[in-house]
Amino acid sequence: PRVRREAEVLVQAGHAVDVIGLNEGGEAASEVAAGVRLYRCSLGRSRVRGIVNLVAEYVGFLVRAWWKLTRLHFERRYDVAIVANMPNFLVFATLPWRFMGMRVILDLHDPAPETFASLFAGRHGVINRLMLFEEWLCCRYAHRTITVNHAIQAVFAARTGVEPFVSHNTPDQSANQVQKARYEREKAVRKLIIHGYIHRRDGLDDVVRVVHRLNAPEVRFELDIYGDGPFLSGLQAVVAELGSPVWCRLHGRYVAGEITASLAEADLAIATYLPNSLAELRLPAQAPDSARPMKPWRR
Repeated sequence: PRVRREAEVLVQAGHAVDVIGLNEGGEAASEVAAGVRLYRCSLGRSRVRGIVNLVAEYVGFLVRAWWKLTRLHFERRYDVAIVANMPNFLVFATLPWRFMGMRVILDLHDPAPETFASLFAGRHGVINRLMLFEEWLCCRYAHRTITVNHAIQAVFAARTGVEPFVSHNTPDQSANQVQKARYEREKAVRKLIIHGYIHRRDGLDDVVRVVHRLNAPEVRFELDIYGDGPFLSGLQAVVAELGSPVWCRLHGRYVAGEITASLAEADLAIATYLPNSLAELRLPAQAPDSARPMKPWRR
């Protein structure tokens, strides 16, 4: 959502914007949406999230993005390239154009060392040092850096000597046109909703088990989970283990704006916040998107 919003805001400001990204399968190789030209590389996210698979995916996308950018640059003559991590080293897809007039902005969504520690249960000395060096090098390579909040800004400034500009994640004003009219306090069954990319580290399996216990002996809560990710199959296994209860529904992948009505109908949106080095630096991205449609309308 952050990349989409950045692109659409730039188009609204009168700029021509192209976005190079992944293809999640079955998507068009290129199309125009909201005035933004989308170019998708022939690569999707791997569901196997080991270190080797993740690095191979990152390198594969770097090569494809470099090739796509190089071909398009001869036609489009880009002035600025905004690169969204992770990984940080995607900035090198701008070679050699960065040294031939193209300005490069690195958008640091997440700090790599903390993210890897949350994914792979702790930091490994050599790998952690390599990621710190990669982070420093990429921040120095870019002409400008931006990030999502002041806590992460302080971390990057201390580690790289480069202080990013802070651009907070905010609710999508164009998508969130539906708002809850009022809270229905007398409902027998409460609606809960979770949305976002599904990682094991977020503890969604624990949420499902807790709701299962709360619903014994009678159903008092319904839980809708929207999103895709490497732990989706694991979450499906947990739901099956509990007897595939009718109160828990896994909807899979969604497009931003599609679930606004569902958010407005829900009584509670859940954004998990488990203690780890990454969680201490950032607010779950789902929280701002839930805030606007769930806010009760008052005259």
